[in-house]
Amino acid sequence: RELLVAERERLTKASTEPTPAYPKPNEYGVYSEQDAKPEDRFKTEFKKGSLGGAEITVLEIEPNKWIVSTSTRFNESGGSSPLSTAGPKYGSREEAIAASVSFLRQGAIDRPSDNRTFLAQKKKMRKFLDDVSSQIGTVPAEPPAEVTPVEPPAEVTPVEEVNPQAPT
Repeated sequence: RELLVAERERLTKASTEPTPAYPKPNEYGVYSEQDAKPEDRFKTEFKKGSLGGAEITVLEIEPNKWIVSTSTRFNESGGSSPLSTAGPKYGSREEAIAASVSFLRQGAIDRPSDNRTFLAQKKKMRKFLDDVSSQIGTVPAEPPAEVTPVEPPAEVTPVEEVNPQAPT
């Protein structure tokens, strides 16, 4: 009898504890950025009032299942990915953020062809990524200072034109 009473109390307590509500995606498997908690959104502007900047958003869609969205906007280029079930899923918030930082860091590598504005924006992005890494307690990985350009061959040998109509 005591066992039944204890089991009933356990079940009653379990049924009254709130279960976390997870957001639902749209019909295409994409979640709204508004579903993310403020502490799961990281954003910077490269220059106050400019359109240039970077964002990382992480969202828990099920217990221990996180997805990410990233966005970068440079004067020269940009890109973004939505909060979608089509992308990778991570086992923790920290893992999702670290993966996003690593991904965005690849685009922040200085190249010899970058102009001064682009270099300055990339420097600010690296600082932003370092700050995000420190917030989750990871050590930022240092990318190479610049990509070494591939040298073209010294001389290109012309190839004779072949006329498929000519008899052989």
